[in-house]
Amino acid sequence: MMAPQAPSTPTNNAANGVPIEGVSGEANAAVAAPLRFEDLTIDDDLPLLERVVRYCRSGIALQRLVHVKMLAETADAVGANATIQSLTSLLPPLVNDPESIIRQHLASQLLPLSLTCLYNSQKVTTRSPHNERGYKLLTTTLLAHLHTLITDHDVDVRRAASDSISVLALHISPEDVPSLILSIPIRLAAKKENTTDDNGLAEELRITSANLLGELAALHDVKQVLPKLVSKYITPSLLSLCQDPNFRVRRSAVQALPRVLGGSHPQDVEQKLLPAFCQLASDDMYRVRKSVGECLVDMSRSLMLLPARMVSALSASSKEDEERELEILKEKMMELRRNTLVPVATQLLNETNKFVRHGMMQFLGPFIASFYPLERSFKNVQDAKSGESLSGILGMPQEESGSSPTSSGGGGGGGGLGAQFFPHANGMVSRLNSATAVALTDDSPPDTMDYTSAMEKLHTLLPIFVQTYQYNTANIAAILRHRALHPPSAKDIKAVEQHLIPQFVHLANVNSGDDNINAEMCVYC
Repeated sequence: MMAPQAPSTPTNNAANGVPIEGVSGEANAAVAAPLRFEDLTIDDDLPLLERVVRYCRSGIALQRLVHVKMLAETADAVGANATIQSLTSLLPPLVNDPESIIRQHLASQLLPLSLTCLYNSQKVTTRSPHNERGYKLLTTTLLAHLHTLITDHDVDVRRAASDSISVLALHISPEDVPSLILSIPIRLAAKKENTTDDNGLAEELRITSANLLGELAALHDVKQVLPKLVSKYITPSLLSLCQDPNFRVRRSAVQALPRVLGGSHPQDVEQKLLPAFCQLASDDMYRVRKSVGECLVDMSRSLMLLPARMVSALSASSKEDEERELEILKEKMMELRRNTLVPVATQLLNETNKFVRHGMMQFLGPFIASFYPLERSFKNVQDAKSGESLSGILGMPQEESGSSPTSSGGGGGGGGLGAQFFPHANGMVSRLNSATAVALTDDSPPDTMDYTSAMEKLHTLLPIFVQTYQYNTANIAAILRHRALHPPSAKDIKAVEQHLIPQFVHLANVNSGDDNINAEMCVYC
C-alpha cells in the first residue's frame, strides 16, 4: 500500500539576506556577530507587530524565545492578512533554531497562528468558514513546518508538534486528511534505523507516530477520520508498530490501541486489533506486558463506546432499527470483552514478574468497574419499555442531579454524573473522545451566572460541604435509578464473579513480603 504524500518541507530561504539583530547578514541565528549594547535591550515603544518581527530575528536566544511565545497573541491582534504577510516569513529560521526550547514553543504557537490564518480569529469551531488564502498557506507551508518539527531530535518539540497537528486535523477538509495529515504519522512509522549513528532518532519517531496515530483515530466523532480511513491507513501502521523490534515502540503501540479501537470498524476490532493486544500481553519484555494491564480499562470502555458510534453513522429507517442494531453490536462487544480481555487480565494477575502482577492489581478494581454500562448517550435511541434514552451514566446530563458545587469543574471531560463515583471513567473517556481536542480551540467567554430566583442565589451561598453533600446525594440516587433501568449484563456479572472478584478479594490479604506493597494492595482493594 502506498502511503499518501506528505507536504514538502520548505527550504530555509527566508533566513538569507534578512537583517537579524546581532547576527551577520550571511549567517543564520546560530552564528552570532559581536553584540552591541543596543542589541541587548528591547524597544518597548515599538508597535507589537514590528517588535515581534524584529526580535524573533534576534541573535540573542532569550529575546527570540520571549517573542516566539508572543506569535499567537500578535497574530490574533493584527489579523489574518498581516499574519500571512509578516509573521509567516519569520518561521523558516525559527523551525531550525539551535535552541530546542524555542522550537518547542514555536510548535505550540503554530496552532493558534494557523487558526488565525484560516479564520482571522482563534475563537472558532470546526464549522467556521475558512478563507482560501489561509487554507492554502496552512496546507503548503505551515503543515510542512510542523512536519519538520515532529521529526526533531528533542522529545518535547515532537510532542508539541504532534499536539498541534492533531488539533489542526479538525480544520482540514476531510478529503485532504489522508494526504496532508495521515501521511505524517505513516511516514514516521516507516522510519528505520540507518547505518549511520542517529542516536535512536528513528525509534523515537516511531514512538511519536504511535501516539499521533491514536490521536487521529479519535477524530471519528467529528467525521474527520472515518472508520474506513482508520482501516486503510491507521490500523496497518499501528499493527506494524505492535511488532516492532524495539520494546519502547511496542509499548507506545499498546497505549495507542484503545483510541484506535474506538474509531475502527467492529470487524477490524475482532480480527486485527484485539489479537494484536492479546499477543502483546505475552510479550517478551515485561514493560510491554505491564502496559497491557494498564490499558485494559481503556480497552474495555472503548469497546463499549463503539456500538453507539457505529449505529449513529448508519442511516436506519426507524428508531426500532437503530435500537436493534445497537443491541446487537453491544452484545457482540460484550462477548468480545468477556472472551478476550478477561483472560488477559487473569493471565497478568498470575504473572511471574512482580511488576506486571502488581501493575495489574492496581487496575483490577477499575477494570471490574468498567463492566458497568457507562457508555455515553446515543441520541434518538430510547428504551422500549421506559422510554428513556439508552445513555450510560457518563451521558446523563448534570441537570438530572443538580448543579455541581464547582461550576468550573462540571462533569469534566467525561460528560455526566458518573465521573466522581467511577474515577477511572472520566479520564479514560477524555482520552478516547476527540472532544478534548476540540475544546482546545473553543475559547468561550467566562460564564456569567444569571440567578433566576432568590432561592437559587441563596443556594450558592451555602457552605461548600453542604453543596457537595447535596450534589453527591443526588448523584448516588441517579446512579441507583440508572442501575435499575439498565442493569449490567448477566453474562458480564457471571464472568466478573468467576474470574475477577476472587482476585480482587485476594488483594486485601496479599503477602508480597514487602509491608509497603501489601498496604498498597489493600488500598487498591
